[in-house]
Amino acid sequence: MNADDELSKPLRSYQARDCNNDPELFQALYAVSDFQALHATVRALLQVPNSLAGLWQISRNLRDILPLINSLSVPDIAVPLTRIKNWLDAVDSIPGDASFRFIEILDTVTKGTDPDGRPFRRPPFGGIIESSPVWVALWYSSGTLSTEPTHRSRYESYHFAQALYLAIQLRLVVTDSQLSRPNRINEAGLLLRKIHHPHYGAELDRFADIHDIEGSFNHFKINHENGVDELRQGYGAFADLLSEAFDLGIQSVFRNRIQGGQTGPRKNRAGYDSTRIYPDHILYWMCQTGISFDSTTNLKPYYLEVLGPGEEEEPGLLDSGLHPDEFAEPTSILFDPQDFLDPPSAPGLLSVLPPLNTIYAAAQGRYRAEVMRAQAFRTRLDRPHVNVVARLLGALETLYFKANATPSKNSESVQETLRLCAVAIVTGQEFRDILQLLAVDSMKDLPGQWNLAFSPRYKLWLRPYPIPDRNPLAATVFGKHVEILPRVTLSDIWSVGSKLPPTTEQTWFNRTAAFYEKVFTASILPELVVAGIPVQWSSSAAFGRLLPAWFEGHEEGELLRICAFFGRESPQSQVQAHYVALDRQQLDQRYCNIMTELWQSMLMNGFVPQGLLFELAQPSFISPTMTGNDWAPKTDSIKVVMETLQNHIRSHQTSNPYQHHNLVACYVGVVLGIVTAFRNVRTPVLDLTLIDQETGFLPLQEKDRSDGAHARLVWIPPRVRELIDDYLGHLRRLWTTLPFNFPTELTVSATKYRDRQAFGSDKFSLSLQRTLFLFTQHDRQWIATEFSGRQLLSSLHVMLPGYWNIPNLGRHLSATFMFNSQGSYATLDKALLGHWHLGESPWLPDSGYDPIQYRDYIAPKMEALLNQIGFHSMRF
Repeated sequence: MNADDELSKPLRSYQARDCNNDPELFQALYAVSDFQALHATVRALLQVPNSLAGLWQISRNLRDILPLINSLSVPDIAVPLTRIKNWLDAVDSIPGDASFRFIEILDTVTKGTDPDGRPFRRPPFGGIIESSPVWVALWYSSGTLSTEPTHRSRYESYHFAQALYLAIQLRLVVTDSQLSRPNRINEAGLLLRKIHHPHYGAELDRFADIHDIEGSFNHFKINHENGVDELRQGYGAFADLLSEAFDLGIQSVFRNRIQGGQTGPRKNRAGYDSTRIYPDHILYWMCQTGISFDSTTNLKPYYLEVLGPGEEEEPGLLDSGLHPDEFAEPTSILFDPQDFLDPPSAPGLLSVLPPLNTIYAAAQGRYRAEVMRAQAFRTRLDRPHVNVVARLLGALETLYFKANATPSKNSESVQETLRLCAVAIVTGQEFRDILQLLAVDSMKDLPGQWNLAFSPRYKLWLRPYPIPDRNPLAATVFGKHVEILPRVTLSDIWSVGSKLPPTTEQTWFNRTAAFYEKVFTASILPELVVAGIPVQWSSSAAFGRLLPAWFEGHEEGELLRICAFFGRESPQSQVQAHYVALDRQQLDQRYCNIMTELWQSMLMNGFVPQGLLFELAQPSFISPTMTGNDWAPKTDSIKVVMETLQNHIRSHQTSNPYQHHNLVACYVGVVLGIVTAFRNVRTPVLDLTLIDQETGFLPLQEKDRSDGAHARLVWIPPRVRELIDDYLGHLRRLWTTLPFNFPTELTVSATKYRDRQAFGSDKFSLSLQRTLFLFTQHDRQWIATEFSGRQLLSSLHVMLPGYWNIPNLGRHLSATFMFNSQGSYATLDKALLGHWHLGESPWLPDSGYDPIQYRDYIAPKMEALLNQIGFHSMRF
């Protein structure tokens, strides 16, 4: 590619660079006098991008950085510092329920891979790193884990380095300095972005002895001369910036780029792979939401490598209403082959190593069998049994009674720690997370950033539930977004929140996590051991895993609800959330039903509640205004689509056969899209005659998998089967009205493995007398084209703009309706959508899944959905 071709290429789209959120920010702060002028000034000082990417994390960091700048006694920057502080105060004053809070502004990392290997999407600061290096560098914090003893000192040292960097920037702006090498700011910012990694923790440790400008210069100069190769360039840039900004008059130490050194932080470092983010990296743990492993069981988690669509393909997928993660599949499992070999056939003899592919085949079969067996029984060892939960709650109640009977300063601490333990159990959180538990009297009391809250007035637990990132047009399709902070509210069904003492503070637990851990270890843990609580459930960290583990065992396919209940995330739940809008009232009912069922089971296992910490209560009334709102497909809108198509079909029966057929195909396509939840692909159903008339099942394989492993059975209700029969009859009659030479087959590209495997070529002949298709006009000639969700969208948009604005709206509608139906099981709903993974394969030969029971379950719910959208069969 020559230079002209390179220049002619369109710029790659980046949200951080291309979005402009200034108007919404100004609207949110319209009451602040001269805020636009203040923002313009701060933009020049901090290099704020138009998208405001990273705003919330940077605003939090600035609260720690600005006082450190004051301690440096930097001359001539008092005015810009005051303006930054005023700007920061204004931004922090934006209410939590303001519409500006719902704009997608980066607050956590969005690039890398999570523990299951799923890639995060979009570079966090793509397109603005070079133009806004100061702003980007202010987003990071020290990556040393909070569990490490050096965490606090490195955290403060890193903010000191940022304060020094920002002070340099302010001095350069105030003195209007013209650097001979402008890229020094970029190099120094890159240095900050590198040394936040725990691998460079020693670099931060050295900052503890630096307190002034001159000492900082000497530090950077020495490290430029003798430091780590990949950091020397940044240290040299920092030294020159200090000399320039503070008139030190020292000759430049910044020279040409060091040859042979890699700028990335992972060059030849203990086998680190630069394409992955590891647990010791800040971008890794910032994304974690309670993922933990029980150290007492000495388990090594499997490492799954996941391959999915490339970044260049994702915009098209999202525009089509598809979630990119749905196409990511486990491609390799790392394991010890010895675990899967048969024992020696004779004592003292080694078994012969079988061929490599046999090892992998045996490993896959054994692993699948183990996972399915673990999911099929509730006696799995890593799940708490009813008697364990009963003994644990009884032991905590007894301890609380003893501490209350002998009042003392120590007993008060024990009671407070026991209340903390009870909250950890019912909320599924660890001690350090519950320390931020908020007391709210009304929904307006919730701040912009929060993780967990309790309302004594309504007796409700609250946790955030961000609206899933679905489609750019989702707000138009699924209804107007209610401008309140979306959240999940759960009844205090075990009365733990009601037992918290009245408080005038915003929180109940105001001591440190270390204090509560010390009390727990000294006064509570010994009693739990005496009570016979297993070691894996007698630690404070285990309390937060107790109920999530119970809920996971309650239904093996349940993921989305558990993640909503306990504030967790998983790749599969994120895919489900993309298609499912949760009904928060039914979500609470499900939570209360399972909690009540567990309570009754504990009573049968000898649990005698004393009502001191735990007590079964009635579910609270939950108003939709308490829970927030989610974008949900509305059956009333689909009913309008159905009625409009029905009327048009009747009025076009004697007119243009091409237009009449398009209306018929759209009507059948809408109905099939709902009952099969097909994805937006070309010709999702190749042959409508494959419906089994005895059972009503249709094999569907619209997902592009080379092994066909995601083929599924979809059940077609009898009324819809009648509609399809009428449609097939319509196709036979259609050709009598078309020109005699109009082809009955269409040559199409085999774009899917399904088609290439079936037809053995890159093209095949699609029969137009057994599938859905549409007519389009080209040079005044009508030609047949493949049916897809995109074609359906275009046809419906002509008649009803705004009623069917994403290609697979039927999939969203059926997923949301089925998931929120009373008595709905997530495992069966996932079978409808084709959302199943290793060990949850309902339609494979080694599965015990019963399609007839599945049909009996889904039939009444699907019929109810068809009635709600106004469906009835038609004669075409």
